[in-house]
Amino acid sequence: MKQIINPIHFLVIVSFVFFGTFANAQNAAPTITHLYAHIDKELYSPDEFIWFKIYAYNGFSLDTNLQNINVDFYSPDKKLIDHQIYLSYLSSAYGFFKIPKNYPYSILTMVVYKNQLNTSQPYYFQKEIYVLNSSAKKWSPTNDTNRMASVKNTNINSSKIAVTKEAGFVSVNVDNADFQIKGLTFQILSATDTIFNNHYVLSSKKKLALKIPSNLLEDGFYQFIITNDDNQILFNQYIFNNTYKYLATPTLNLDTLSVESGGINVWNIKSLPLANVSVSVIDADIPSSNSNIASELLFNSFINQKISNLSSYFTDTSLSTIQQFDAFIQNQNILPHYAPLFDTKNSYLSINGKVLVKKGIFKKTQLPPFVNVVIGAPNKKINLYQALVKPDSSFSVSNLLFFDTVYARGVLNGSHYFKEDYEVTIDTNFTNQIKDLKINNSLPAYYFDHMIGSKVNKIKTESLQLDSLLKLTTLKDAVVKSDPTYKLNKLDAMYASGLFDGGNAYRLNVEDDPFFEGTFDLGNYITASVPGITYDPNYFSKDAAGGFSSFNPGDEAYKSPFTWRGQKTSIYLDEVKVDYDFVRDLPKTSIGYIKVFRPIFFGEPFGGGGGAVSIYTKKFSDKSESYSHNTENTMIKGYHTSKSLEDITDENEYIFKNSGTTLYWNPMVITSKNGDTPFEIRFKNNHFTKAYKLRIEGVDVNGQLLFFEKVIHP
Repeated sequence: MKQIINPIHFLVIVSFVFFGTFANAQNAAPTITHLYAHIDKELYSPDEFIWFKIYAYNGFSLDTNLQNINVDFYSPDKKLIDHQIYLSYLSSAYGFFKIPKNYPYSILTMVVYKNQLNTSQPYYFQKEIYVLNSSAKKWSPTNDTNRMASVKNTNINSSKIAVTKEAGFVSVNVDNADFQIKGLTFQILSATDTIFNNHYVLSSKKKLALKIPSNLLEDGFYQFIITNDDNQILFNQYIFNNTYKYLATPTLNLDTLSVESGGINVWNIKSLPLANVSVSVIDADIPSSNSNIASELLFNSFINQKISNLSSYFTDTSLSTIQQFDAFIQNQNILPHYAPLFDTKNSYLSINGKVLVKKGIFKKTQLPPFVNVVIGAPNKKINLYQALVKPDSSFSVSNLLFFDTVYARGVLNGSHYFKEDYEVTIDTNFTNQIKDLKINNSLPAYYFDHMIGSKVNKIKTESLQLDSLLKLTTLKDAVVKSDPTYKLNKLDAMYASGLFDGGNAYRLNVEDDPFFEGTFDLGNYITASVPGITYDPNYFSKDAAGGFSSFNPGDEAYKSPFTWRGQKTSIYLDEVKVDYDFVRDLPKTSIGYIKVFRPIFFGEPFGGGGGAVSIYTKKFSDKSESYSHNTENTMIKGYHTSKSLEDITDENEYIFKNSGTTLYWNPMVITSKNGDTPFEIRFKNNHFTKAYKLRIEGVDVNGQLLFFEKVIHP
């Protein structure tokens, strides 16, 4: 937060206008991550995909410290339908969720949060998504809406004090008609800082007028406090300042605007700052709410209270709209919510478990040193991790990185440590605290007014017909050809998963490479096999005995001697990011596969500009008898990866191109540094759309929120 330097101070005050500049606060305010999800549209049908882009915003910029983002979908009866975890990339994540075909309700609630969901804190994002279901079950939620306590304004000695909005200003007026106030102190407080603090002497004048240029304050809530010389509160009020800096004003060039069935539309958009944005184009008849990235992050995120009737305050700069909104805040007693931070740890996936004894009790000295935690996926060999067993019989494996649903089981390392029967339990570390989440099933009538009619019936009819046609489609005869990369493909399928599967990478079959068997330095082998990557053999410092024991001082975390295009190349061992120390002395007989990703590597959560080296150890057989003692598999959902809208439409060409109301969805648009360089939107029209609704949301490089929506008619 920023601080205003005290302006020129007049002893005798008739009218006072704020002048000044900003300076950094003395103590850095703690950053609070606010989350927001841009979804492609507001209304869906059962068996349809919801596309979303999630932004992590700390009040000043995109939050680069966030790793994991959780997304849950609930029905109105608070039943969890799906739980997803995404690895943050460029301070955001994107994915999709398919509504169940027989979903019986008209509301689907989306909840986005960082770690464990805690509904007593404001740092989660909740959105009600409407499902077109005329036969939806009626759900009557309990009335658990809690209104925040109001601030009582005090008016001592009949002095009249008012704070009002004017064009470009916030005006503070004190009418000291009774001439009883000798002096007063005026303060402006933000969530963490004192923005302004000044004392005024009212010796011979009966009025004080202050004008604060609104553009000198950041967007958000401020507390205005006026006290007399006895420290009695004369005035205490919260003001929401809105500078409209987030309003995007792009230039649209509609190179091609087609309303013909299957016609291609080509649009160019420019005049946007350098930003991370998401773009959607939908049928203009789909209704939309007044919520957007500005209203959700600048308002609802700070009050821990969902306000849906925000009108057009966040897009209409007229003075009347601003005054109406301020009156709404005062009438509803809406106050900002500054709760203390809860658990903000960022970590990759982890597995926790316990060793349970069926007969007898283990003494601490009888506990085994570690357990083998076996993680695998269907039709693939497994990874083996070792975890120390704590004195309370618990263990944990952290910093896991996998993108598929896998099974996990734990086995004690050698049952000869004890004779008693035992079992190893594994917890996926996901607990659901949903009791205080406010979910309602009220569906505004205008949604049905817009959608239920001949158009919707036609869409449903066409979808059924096209689905029937797809079932009658026969596949062409397959032609099998020899593939020189067969062995590499087999190794990739055996070892790589998620973002490590496929990709722009060099693949090294070390088992069949005689040069690998004869090499003494893993780094030299990689640079000899992969053009472009460089390796510094002197990257390590020698200890007193002459051995290589540590990295040179000043190097960053996750040390790596590799570089590519001038940037550090990350090191992964079995898809877990590690220092090079973990792999440089691995026995060659334990390495089964090496994969070197060219820059940019998208599995790297904070960059990947130098690519990545992924080293895989040889796998143990899934059917090994040594792991069969009293163990059961626990299914664990890993990170989710998202297909694009184009991927889905390719798989379901007829259905989506003809009956889908989302025509374009691009969650990963990074605009150019040059605002005159356009980014292109290209999409096919469906059978029925005659007008389009374009929506752009995101955060620019300066931390300003961007929002733009326009209905485009031919």
